Amino acid sequence: MSMIEELYFSDIRPTAIIYTQGSPVPRMVREKGAHLDKLMESMGRDEKKLCEKYCSVQADGGGVIQYDQFVYALRSGILLMMEIFAGEDDLPREGEGKREEFHPA
Repeated sequence: MSMIEELYFSDIRPTAIIYTQGSPVPRMVREKGAHLDKLMESMGRDEKKLCEKYCSVQADGGGVIQYDQFVYALRSGILLMMEIFAGEDDLPREGEGKREEFHPA
């Protein structure tokens, strides 16, 4: 596993956010779960399987997008620090060179 992947998947993450009681996020998560439960109760067996597959693909896609955003932000931050400290204008930019593809399991 690369260092970027280790940072992304470890417990020590710069993206970790602890939501306070005043935050709307925990309420939204509970509400989403309640609506999904009601939706699943109203479906037949085949519809449930289709909905579960859809939700699984949706979650996987979200994970890939979040990882790509994380990598982009990390690289941008590193390049910004390099430019500030080195004062160089010709540092490598996003999209230059080979890009690794990552797909979470």
